[in-house]
Amino acid sequence: MIFAISMDYTVFLLSSAKEHWHRSHEVILGIAVLLDAMLVRLVLIPTLLRVFGRYAWARPQWLQRLLPDVRFGHA
Repeated sequence: MIFAISMDYTVFLLSSAKEHWHRSHEVILGIAVLLDAMLVRLVLIPTLLRVFGRYAWARPQWLQRLLPDVRFGHA
């Protein structure tokens, strides 16, 4: 579900950049989207997840009590 939401957001960004290009013929928004897609999503976020390890996935105790226990797999 999270992957689907992030893909929808990416499609929204790209369509917004394309509309902006058709209106003004300025490429700066396209460059910003490209930098976001290439640097942030492909390099920075995976690096931070690797550095923080299991702490990147930690939740506060109060939030853990509120959220349902969702498990994926057949175990």
